[in-house]
Amino acid sequence: MNETESKIRPSTDILSIAGWKIHSSRNLIEKGEQSVRLQPRTMAVLTRLVESPGEVVTRQQLEDAAWPNMVVGYDALSHTITKLRKAFDDDPKNPRLIETIPKVGYRLIAEISHTSLDGESPPGAKRLEPRLAVILHADVVDSTSLVQINETLAHERIQNAFQRFSETISAHHGIAHEIRGDALVAEFNRASDCLLAALSFQAENQDFVNTIADDIQVQLRIGISMGEVVIADGTVTGAGVVLAQRLEQMAGAGGVCIQGAAYETVPTRLPFNYESLGEKQVKGFEEPVRVYSVRLKPEE
Repeated sequence: MNETESKIRPSTDILSIAGWKIHSSRNLIEKGEQSVRLQPRTMAVLTRLVESPGEVVTRQQLEDAAWPNMVVGYDALSHTITKLRKAFDDDPKNPRLIETIPKVGYRLIAEISHTSLDGESPPGAKRLEPRLAVILHADVVDSTSLVQINETLAHERIQNAFQRFSETISAHHGIAHEIRGDALVAEFNRASDCLLAALSFQAENQDFVNTIADDIQVQLRIGISMGEVVIADGTVTGAGVVLAQRLEQMAGAGGVCIQGAAYETVPTRLPFNYESLGEKQVKGFEEPVRVYSVRLKPEE
């Protein structure tokens, strides 16, 4: 896909790697007068490496971050790493940024820092504390097929859908932190607000899709979880994000799935119909997770 231009709220801090400023929400890296636009999946791989600085990140973990719920060839990640190294002018034989761990994965070895927009290190930038939040993860259903039909039109309609969704999220007291190619991550304080935003958008988007005569119809599936996250430079990381992504993969086109712990905080008076999907074994989590599918109650 082409690069993603995000219109979400900017961060007050900028992540820096080896002197390069990373604007993850804009898929852009800058150093002095140089600037390089990364493809969304390339930025997704970089973001995943940044989540575990100095640690080995397996090929599977990187593929899950850049190609969620997709099966890709072995060379897909290798080519993406090559593009990343080229952007940073990093020599794989004498790496300063990314180290290859043969047959396992890759490791980010460059120094990471945070700077404010005025160039000074913000207080506590290296002591980011996790906090409890309700996280929404949305993904475009079968985005690869849409792109294969018409890449330019698919890209425009995906961005239009995410822009409309970002506005709905803001109207329900949420923050759309980042858009990663064909996925969106948002934060809420309350699960009820998150569900209202998700279900309102899905209903509005279905009406929108019904007006489209061709086959490039953008449908989202959404997962909602409650857990600890760390937010920096508009990027959200932590177990809450991973779980929301896993739940999203259980939802159908136009659907919403929510974690049991988040479901328990939603007032019963709200107009939602729940269907229990039971306890699910979720990749990356030891304990099974109770999952519910949620829809708006039909108007009486």
